[in-house]
Amino acid sequence: MSQQIDFAAALDAAEQLDPDAQADLVAVLSRRLAERGRERLATVVARIRRRAVPTHDGGRNRPRGAVMNRTLLRSPAFARDLRNWL
Repeated sequence: MSQQIDFAAALDAAEQLDPDAQADLVAVLSRRLAERGRERLATVVARIRRRAVPTHDGGRNRPRGAVMNRTLLRSPAFARDLRNWL
């Protein structure tokens, strides 16, 4: 669809559909909105995972290492292992 339709025109067009077609339209729009939400969530999770990966580049990328260090230091398993090592 190359032209953008305003909301009122889309609503008027949907109201002219029979009830079954309106239900189908609602289902399609719901699935599309859910898919967009999942895509946004996947983007955010990927961004967070990239920040949490430790770096091995000589410290040039400190934010990732800092996030990982903070995560490790707050981890109960890390604290337990540290006590065992000491």
